[in-house]
Amino acid sequence: SRTFHWIVGLYMLLFMVIVLIPFYIAYFVISNVRF
Repeated sequence: SRTFHWIVGLYMLLFMVIVLIPFYIAYFVISNVRF
């Protein structure tokens, strides 16, 4: 159903955010240490 599809999309978006945040933090820290 449409509700199930919306829930799956929401969880995928949440998972992507949780995965990407550490990469952004690591990139920010590496950039600060490098300069």
